[in-house]
Amino acid sequence: MGDTGAKVNAPAGAGVMFVEINYYYTPLSGTWLMSPARIHYVASFIVRDNRDFSQIFNPSPTATRSTCNLYLT
Repeated sequence: MGDTGAKVNAPAGAGVMFVEINYYYTPLSGTWLMSPARIHYVASFIVRDNRDFSQIFNPSPTATRSTCNLYLT
């Protein structure tokens, strides 16, 4: 996961939380002071608790699938 040249992967026997934020910012005051910009931020950290990585667990009843296409333009 992650940008080219800055890939993130989990160490053996551990999990990684990964967050990527993309936001298209348009200033309220117009573009004379600042032009519209894409804010892009990536963060990751190793999960510290002991986890069971032997399978993917899903609560019962199954959880609703989350997708990232809700606010695409």
